Amino acid sequence: MARDTEVLMDVRRNHHGRIGVATVVLWLMALVAAVSGCGLTDGPPQLADVTEVQRPELIGAWSDAQDGGVTLNDDGTFSATKLKGKPVEGAGVKMLGEDLMEGSGKWESSDAGSGPRVDLMFSGGGALAFRVKAQDGAKVLTNRIGDGGTSVLKKKSAPKS
Repeated sequence: MARDTEVLMDVRRNHHGRIGVATVVLWLMALVAAVSGCGLTDGPPQLADVTEVQRPELIGAWSDAQDGGVTLNDDGTFSATKLKGKPVEGAGVKMLGEDLMEGSGKWESSDAGSGPRVDLMFSGGGALAFRVKAQDGAKVLTNRIGDGGTSVLKKKSAPKS
């Protein structure tokens, strides 16, 4: 009987050992998938620095995934609808909700030492700045929004002449 008990204990030890190894392997696979971004759809955007941008590259309609955005016109004016961001508030910024605005005014591009950017100055007061970055080889406009996330605007078209 003692021999049967020893065999049973040995089987349990080996059985639990295999489950332990399998569990560790599954956890390691999950960790590798998480670190590599495999299966993530809502992770932060992968953005690269841009060293320079030419004004003609900026002219046109830029929008986010929810159809909010801004149109930068050749004459230095802009119009924004459902634009996400944390503006310097002013009478020209019409807030539609938290971090959501619309308005129009003048725009200019500059390089404030930390890379190219686009500054929006709303008619009647208020301002919002975007950094020019690269995503998947294309230039994008980005800014931080209140929840710690990043708003990314992709160029849709050049304005009609």
